[in-house]
Amino acid sequence: MNLDAVQESVSDKSASSQVHTVLKFISQETLITLNSSMTDFEAELNFHEYISQTHVSCKERVRVGNVSDGGWDVCIAHPYQLNKPCLVYSFGIGDNWSFDDGMATKFGCTVRSFDPSIHKKDHVRSDNIYFYNIGIGSEDTDNITAGWTLRTLKTLIAMCHDEQKIINYLKLDVEYNEWAALETMLTDNILVNVKQFAIEIHTRELNDERSSAVDLHRYWDILHRLETVGFRKWYWHFNTWGFFPNRDSSRYISCCYELVYINANYL
Repeated sequence: MNLDAVQESVSDKSASSQVHTVLKFISQETLITLNSSMTDFEAELNFHEYISQTHVSCKERVRVGNVSDGGWDVCIAHPYQLNKPCLVYSFGIGDNWSFDDGMATKFGCTVRSFDPSIHKKDHVRSDNIYFYNIGIGSEDTDNITAGWTLRTLKTLIAMCHDEQKIINYLKLDVEYNEWAALETMLTDNILVNVKQFAIEIHTRELNDERSSAVDLHRYWDILHRLETVGFRKWYWHFNTWGFFPNRDSSRYISCCYELVYINANYL
C-alpha cells in the first residue's frame, strides 16, 4: 500500500481536518528489515528495533480493562470509533476478563471470547459477551493431548455467522501460538473485515529458549505481510517481566510485546 496515496485520499475528504488531528502518519514504509543472511546478533538487534517502530500516531485512545496485564489500548479516532453494533473477537482470556467486560460495558460491543485453556463450557457471560471453549489455530483440529478444540479465524467467523460483519477489534494473546494462526489468517485473507488488530507477540525466550536468526526473520516476515495488506502499527508496549539480556549483554530486551494496528484500508 502507498501511504502517500492514503494520506492524499484522506485529505480529500470533508472530515480531513479531524482525521489529521487525531491520526498522523509517522513513517510511510518499513524502515527496519531482516534477511536470512543476518547473524543471530544482527537479526536480534534489528527485530527488536523493528518492533518499536510505529507508523501512525493515534491521539484519541483509551485503555480498556486493567491498566496492567489484561488491558488493551484502543484507538477511537475516526473512523475507528466504537459504536453499536460494534463487534469484538477476543482470543486468550485466562482468568482476566477486564478487557472483554470493558468492551461490552463501555461501548456496548458484542464480544466473542475464546479460550480452551480455562476449561469452561460455552456460555453467555453477560448480555453482550459470549464465551466459546475453542482456541484459535492454524487449521481446524482437535488437540487430544490438551483436550482443546482449535479452529481457524475463517472457520470461527463462519460458525458465528459474522461473514458479512465488520470486526471492530480483534485481540490475540495466545502464548506463542499467534505466529501460526496469523500466517493462516493472512493466507485466508480473512483480516479484510478487521478494523483494528491487537496482538501479543512472543519469541522463543518465552519458553527459556533462544531465538535464532531464522526464527526472528520468520516473525518479521509475518508482521511485514500484515503491513503489506494495509495494517499500520500505532502502539507497542513490552512486558517487563519478560526481560532478558541481548546477545552482547549491552541492554535488556523482552520476549513479549503488545502491538496494536489499524487497518488503513478504512481511511
